[in-house]
Amino acid sequence: EAAITGLRELQASVPSVLAETVTEGDRALAAGEAQAALRSFAIATAIDSEDPVLAQKLARAESLAEVLTLVGDAEQAEREADLVLALEKLQAAVTLDPEWSPATLGLERVRLAIRERNFDDAMSAGFSALAQKKYDEARNAFVEASGIIPASTESEDGLLQIELALRMDKIEAMKTEAEAYRRDGEWKSAVDAYQKILEVDDALVFARQGLDAASERLALDTELQKYIDNPTLLQEDKALGEARGVLVK
Repeated sequence: EAAITGLRELQASVPSVLAETVTEGDRALAAGEAQAALRSFAIATAIDSEDPVLAQKLARAESLAEVLTLVGDAEQAEREADLVLALEKLQAAVTLDPEWSPATLGLERVRLAIRERNFDDAMSAGFSALAQKKYDEARNAFVEASGIIPASTESEDGLLQIELALRMDKIEAMKTEAEAYRRDGEWKSAVDAYQKILEVDDALVFARQGLDAASERLALDTELQKYIDNPTLLQEDKALGEARGVLVK
């Protein structure tokens, strides 16, 4: 009878022993104490081998030591700026235990760092190409950057700078052409060239000044050509005076 009583007392104590063991296992698991967690959940699953939650916790305890090693290796790689290696280690850790928060948070952090690094690399490549007037290459780099971090305004600014550079190159080429016409005395062509520049940007001072100067010279040339084409006009005193006035100008 005493044996039966003892057995009954033992059976009655099972739920409390199980609860205490699980509590200690949960504590050890959260604290990263692999051996203590493994011991607790080995006992718990021995008491209740049918509970799938306990089986899952035992599996986590069994992999905890490896998970801790992987996370430690990842943190070291991260400190050494080897983000690819850190990513690999953390992905392996999360695969073993998706509930281990240092692994999941670390994975998120490293992915963000890689994304930011790739964005910075793309932006640097874009501005480098822009400085060398390699506009297609620069545009591709800025578009790549915008795909990495779509919400960033930096890549949009880069693309706008390409358009501005193209516009300035166009204006500079047109200015060079207009100045060449002025040097050669091709005043009609110079007037047309400056007008085209002002169609691109009507606020350009050099183009307005150039247009005024070229227009004035064109008017003078036209007036002189009138007398060259019809010299008899110079026989009239009034026309001769006008011709002299043109030459004075």
